[in-house]
Amino acid sequence: MLKMIYSSILAGVCISIGCIVNLKVGGYLGPFLFCFGLLTIIHYRFKLFTGVSGFVGSWRDMKEALCIVLPGNIVGCALTALIVYTTLPEVREAAEAMVSKRNALGVLDALSLSVLCGFIVTAAVQFAREGRYLPLLFGIPLFIFAGFVHCIADGFYYSMGVANFDFNSLIVWLTSIVGNFIGCNLYRWPVKLD
Repeated sequence: MLKMIYSSILAGVCISIGCIVNLKVGGYLGPFLFCFGLLTIIHYRFKLFTGVSGFVGSWRDMKEALCIVLPGNIVGCALTALIVYTTLPEVREAAEAMVSKRNALGVLDALSLSVLCGFIVTAAVQFAREGRYLPLLFGIPLFIFAGFVHCIADGFYYSMGVANFDFNSLIVWLTSIVGNFIGCNLYRWPVKLD
């Protein structure tokens, strides 16, 4: 269990590093550099909520994803934000702008944008687990360019943009967790046409 907690925290750190680079570099390059975080997570088999949500096979797996992996990811995001909060003011300002954008989302928008993100992440992770990394290198920038919502990346943005975090932010973030989980499992519910 300690290994899973540590692995989950490190996954949050990796996503946060991707967020930092994306916010600092921006443009077309930032979202591609964000991929470093996911590549590191997959290489070291760290536990990322959106990386494990699409592969839960039991209630025990579900409980681990929600009660260990998700909180561990958020701790990793918060720790990283704590480290760079004062040292990278430009990242803090960009994160505050991101939080303002998230606050402008309604629940349905947050849900739909996070479902799409979850679907992309699970597909990218599945391909990467099979040694095919191209879908990850294109899928992650795809969800960033499209403006889809990733609950763990938002965990970093909210930690950095804490000044703009309010009750609405909490509702949007909780909605994105549900949406990511649904999106991560869409491939399990194919429509059967007769």
